Amino acid sequence: MNHQNKDIVAETYNKIGKEKKGLFPMLNEIYTNTFNLSQPIPLSKQFAMRIIDRSRQNGYAIISASMAESDANHPHQKEKLAELNRQHTRKLLGFIRQHKFLYTPCYGRFVENPGAGNEEEEVFERGFIVYANKKNGETDVQELKAFAVEMCNEFNQDFVVLKEPNSPTKHIDKNFYIIMELVDDISFIDVLKNYFINRRKSVISKNGKDEPAEFSFLESYIAPPPQCYSERHLRHLKGEIFVK
Repeated sequence: MNHQNKDIVAETYNKIGKEKKGLFPMLNEIYTNTFNLSQPIPLSKQFAMRIIDRSRQNGYAIISASMAESDANHPHQKEKLAELNRQHTRKLLGFIRQHKFLYTPCYGRFVENPGAGNEEEEVFERGFIVYANKKNGETDVQELKAFAVEMCNEFNQDFVVLKEPNSPTKHIDKNFYIIMELVDDISFIDVLKNYFINRRKSVISKNGKDEPAEFSFLESYIAPPPQCYSERHLRHLKGEIFVK
């Protein structure tokens, strides 16, 4: 895609984000050459969960690259951080692809009240569901575990989620220490919800504000399906597992 087309895409997304409160297209945050303006798909949709269920049986991790907000009340700093987080998310995707793991982009949606009389706003956490399955057909959950912890250190995250076959789902930190074990019969929707809520708590705790923001979790989402054959082909080649 040439620079002019990239500018058109960026301008379109920015316009949507400013004019429409709530959910808006986010696929271009990781694929800078897409014209797909579809909204993310709620994970509560059965057809969305089916693609996750087919891919997660051999193990998976949930990883984010977003940084904690240092000055959420300042618009300039907020946009600067948002752009930095987009860069980090693309960098994380690059690492996932280098290791040839299959993956699904995911999002957590919140309503947040920053306090001090500020209006409520919607906030999104970004992440990836990274599967132990690889593009060449191999499966390596131990490599995935090592990779998840490596990314936890690389992007200074407090924890990642790891699910190994025949083992409880865990939150583990940069040193492989188990922070939390979830119950065996927990649904994947609740695993992802739990991850995003605990990540949001971690982000808020690092803000250093006298009045921490209050938030309510709304829903989890995954990336929308491709809109044309060429987009589908490119996303498949990258290793993404998506709704068809």
